[in-house]
Amino acid sequence: MSSPPRTTTAIPATTGPTTRTSCTPGPGTARSAPPARTSIPSWTRRRSRRSSARVSTPRRTPASRASPRTAPRSPTGCAPAGSPRSTSAASPPTTACAPRRSTPPRPGSPRGCCSTCAPASRRPPPRPRSSSCARRVSRLPEAPRQGSPEVHVDLTDGVLRLTMDRPRALNALTPDMPALMATEIERATARDDVRVVVLAGTGRAFSTGADISGKYTIDDTSMDTANRWIRAITTCDKPVVAAVNGVAAGVSCSAALACDLVVAAESASFLLPFANVGLMVDGGASATVAAAIGRARAMRMALLAEPLPARTAYDIGLVSHLAPDASFAEEVDALVARLAAGPPLALAASKKAVNAATLTQLDAALEREKSGQSVLLRTADVVEGVVAFAERRPPVFRGE
Repeated sequence: MSSPPRTTTAIPATTGPTTRTSCTPGPGTARSAPPARTSIPSWTRRRSRRSSARVSTPRRTPASRASPRTAPRSPTGCAPAGSPRSTSAASPPTTACAPRRSTPPRPGSPRGCCSTCAPASRRPPPRPRSSSCARRVSRLPEAPRQGSPEVHVDLTDGVLRLTMDRPRALNALTPDMPALMATEIERATARDDVRVVVLAGTGRAFSTGADISGKYTIDDTSMDTANRWIRAITTCDKPVVAAVNGVAAGVSCSAALACDLVVAAESASFLLPFANVGLMVDGGASATVAAAIGRARAMRMALLAEPLPARTAYDIGLVSHLAPDASFAEEVDALVARLAAGPPLALAASKKAVNAATLTQLDAALEREKSGQSVLLRTADVVEGVVAFAERRPPVFRGE
């Protein structure tokens, strides 16, 4: 005997509570087919469970925004329990937090809506800066100076001129002058408006080196500054020209000979006088001079401390250009203008290649010179040399 066909009846879902009924048939009652179950997708059941626990929030309209709120706000900006933010009867009273909205104060109210628009007498005092902030501010680097009374910095038509201006002291270097020139040359590398750099001096001298009779003290700090100056000249990707109008001595002579081109007036001279005060050559001269004129002539300049006239320096290849005193400035300007109009990328590549081939030992030479000077500065011979220089008499060295 076949059973009657089972039918499926769609039952609409209800949102209210349902009453559970027993499906067990009573005695004497024929067993009927069990009631059909409604097929509800699983995503609908999950959504209905979430929606039953979700807090329903009335949508605000422009009219409701214009109307004042009836529920007072707490000082923390949170709505209290029972406010319109929580309207679900099944959920317990909660506090719904929201960011504070700044509203304008009521007309005539002495209190502002915040510390910004409150009266000055009611504003909170500014919080004092902590000691850690003060320490951080004090460690901020100072902005470098754009020139000084001792070094004039001028940029015209792509030519950056650094002119030492202590003519009464024959442009002897103070502690700040090498650092300032090094900074300007280092900056020139990143400046598109600089095509060439020129080092020059005012008066009748280029520079006589460190002013040992003044405030200049030869120590590790001053030697590091001088070495930085030399490295800035040789590593700058712009051509650096030394316009030597007179005597160039000491570390200033080393800086001039480290330049890419040296224009010397006929009355100029070059001198490495370190031995006269019991010191050794520095500023990279042990590498640059030997690379330019060979070991024998470099030894003569270093050991005998003899001045080398500009004509001789040009003949042996120590300088690149020699100009008459009367037309010295014009010839320097013509050379500089020619470099400024040249191809900057090609000039930078050529300078780098020539220096890489001829000045391979420059960094090592700078370190050797610094180490040697540090030892010599502790000797009695240096003291005798400096005193004799100040008294304008020949020194008496004892090897101590």
